Amino acid sequence: MRFHGWASQNGGTTGGGTAQETVVTDYAQLKAALQNTAVKGINASATITVPAITEG
Repeated sequence: MRFHGWASQNGGTTGGGTAQETVVTDYAQLKAALQNTAVKGINASATITVPAITEG
């Protein structure tokens, strides 16, 4: 697993152990990956637009 952005700063990160990387390209995939307790490493391989939350 190769991290980019904040995870690659100051020596990187060691989290995730031997877990498989999950690649996401849109909001639905990201949301599912975040809700899945088995997922340890998420690779956003595209710009992901998160919808605005409206109250009311």
